[in-house]
Amino acid sequence: MARRRKLSLPAGKWGEVAEVAALLVADVVADSVPLARLFGEIVPALVTRDELRSATPFVGRVAELLRVVARESGVGPRVVGLVVPVVWVRSGPRPAMATIADHVNVGLRGPLTGRWPAGVPRSFPTLTGIYQPALIRTGDDPHVYSEALVAGVTDGLRLTPFEQEAVRETDCDAIADCLVAPVITAAYHALTVAACGVPQASLDGEGGGSL
Repeated sequence: MARRRKLSLPAGKWGEVAEVAALLVADVVADSVPLARLFGEIVPALVTRDELRSATPFVGRVAELLRVVARESGVGPRVVGLVVPVVWVRSGPRPAMATIADHVNVGLRGPLTGRWPAGVPRSFPTLTGIYQPALIRTGDDPHVYSEALVAGVTDGLRLTPFEQEAVRETDCDAIADCLVAPVITAAYHALTVAACGVPQASLDGEGGGSL
């Protein structure tokens, strides 16, 4: 049975009453998760790991999808579901799935660093309450790890020495290289995220850990 871990987080800025309005799923894990049970009858938008890793609020397929969600969700709670591959680093049995309650960006860079598009005012959204794990309908599934802390890295196949040391020192459950960018992009568009990670042996699907 997967151990369940509870984190103390601020309440989401949209309050407790919300439903997932859209669903983005990494194509490499789309067949590994019971999407309808977890998120309801929502047609998922399949995206690649590279599209998620390179997500920014301004260009690319992830930005286009999230802009549509933000525009069509009106003024009520706006939540997007997100399913990504992760590498499990906590000792013990590897769960089938984990809801995500927070991340630590040990990769340092994010989608809002670097050059800013001309004519677009700089804006850095708060990430307080960005994660909404309670909206994922896991029930009492013993194979689900509840509210994981994930370390965001630049490339899960080739961690830098700094990232390796930071992951060791951080009390995280998993690492991911395609979580932080879409989450920050969602926050830029005033969306919150109901995210879950699907633990893999490695992010290239060829076995062996990445640490």
